[in-house]
Amino acid sequence: MSRDVIQTEETDQVLALVETDQALRQVHLRIAREDEDVTAQGLAVGRIEVGGIGFTIFAEDRNAAKGLDGLLLLTNREMQIACLIQQGACNKQIARRLRISPYTVASYLKRMFPKLGCSSRAELAAMVARVQSVSRVKVV
Repeated sequence: MSRDVIQTEETDQVLALVETDQALRQVHLRIAREDEDVTAQGLAVGRIEVGGIGFTIFAEDRNAAKGLDGLLLLTNREMQIACLIQQGACNKQIARRLRISPYTVASYLKRMFPKLGCSSRAELAAMVARVQSVSRVKVV
């Protein structure tokens, strides 16, 4: 026995709210001051003014933003390892260059992946490359 759902204005509103909620969970919002020279990524979706200062609101894919924000959480040593991985170095080469054990490199990677929300060296390398291309600064 099946029940037919009668579509009403209230159910349409609830469905619209659920769809909006699901869409917002996939979006990461950034706010940038309009008077600063900022290269913001994403789609400009709004503007607000606070105390006479204008701000633009940008929306971007939450999954893409997660890793880039995660790079800010890396220690100096982790960032060195991330950059060497982006250059194509293996654990032994990284260990030799930084004068640490290859096991230590692997240990760093195990801690870095959850911070960045990635699961492979290729994803990590892509994140570093994306930051370099956006910032126009070589990360060393």
